[in-house]
Amino acid sequence: MQNTKIVLLRHGACEGGNVLRGHTDVVLSLAGKEQLNVAFSTLKNSKTCDLAKNSKIDLVVSSPLLRCSEPARAFAIQHNIDFVEQSGFMELNFGDWDGQLFTELYQQFSEQLDAYWANPWQHTPPNGETMQAFESRIDNAWDALLERHKGKVIVLVTHGGVIRHLMA
Repeated sequence: MQNTKIVLLRHGACEGGNVLRGHTDVVLSLAGKEQLNVAFSTLKNSKTCDLAKNSKIDLVVSSPLLRCSEPARAFAIQHNIDFVEQSGFMELNFGDWDGQLFTELYQQFSEQLDAYWANPWQHTPPNGETMQAFESRIDNAWDALLERHKGKVIVLVTHGGVIRHLMA
């Protein structure tokens, strides 16, 4: 049996302030770019993926959203590593709330937001993705990744909600 190693990286800080992003496609801020540069530098020298010692990363996988895909693609190109985007690793689609400032959301939807954050499996954002659908999408993408890339070292650049589910 071949062991597959997957390193999970969350994207860095984004442009646009305190926004509920979900599927909203934004780029990293300068601080976010630096955060991922530090993460990639640390990764390059880790025991799992020490590129200096030819313990190579076989594949970089990313959510297609720019805050993940731009830095992931750049890292893969810089180190001549295969790169693929996988929509199954996108963040939750928050529907009508997606892309809105938290301050505005709480002014308009305070009770609905409180209910959602208290139990997202029972409350879904208006026109948004259910937690069950979100988790199923991630599970399907994860299973396919493991099946296709047995015995490989993979870096997955994704979102906080995706990582929380994978670590649960």
